[in-house]
Amino acid sequence: MGVNVSTEDFATLEGFVNKSNIERAEILRNAGWEPEGQNNDIATFIGTDIVSAALIRSVTSVCLDKKERNMKDFYKADAEKLQQHFTATLQEYYKEIETMKYQLAVANEKLVKQDKELSVYYSSITAETHVANMEIGKTDRAEYEHLQPHNNPPTGILIETEETIWKNYEKYEESLSKSEGKKRCHVTSDGYDKKDNDAM
Repeated sequence: MGVNVSTEDFATLEGFVNKSNIERAEILRNAGWEPEGQNNDIATFIGTDIVSAALIRSVTSVCLDKKERNMKDFYKADAEKLQQHFTATLQEYYKEIETMKYQLAVANEKLVKQDKELSVYYSSITAETHVANMEIGKTDRAEYEHLQPHNNPPTGILIETEETIWKNYEKYEESLSKSEGKKRCHVTSDGYDKKDNDAM
């Protein structure tokens, strides 16, 4: 990045070349560029007088100062642009988080409502009726009629609940089977039930 300078940056040096060395030295002093020991080194190095060396050093100093200001302005603008980008990104993340919080709250509310419905459902229906409803895809409960068009009767959310229902159902089936077996295989004093030819 170069440095763009204009005559305004060196307005006090107008007509400097046409002045005498004394006038030149005075011009430099009025511009705030006091002669320094460095001027002698510069004059010796390039083979000129001390006033011309002071002019070279002063012009170089002006260019360096302007370069520094330009760089500061550039990096300040760049930093502000990055800050704006980060702020906008954080705002987007915040909106997404708030949206997710809302969706989670809605989902939790639905789950709580469903749990309450299921609690009422399971407390008012037997295991075998529930199994039958699952098999035919409908329910005789009025509060769940809106689910029947979708063949989606209320079911348990937790696996443990379903396992309990099935275990109860299996126990019920097993008890029916044993009861039927006792009726069909009643043992008399002769060893068999005369009303039934099935043995134990």
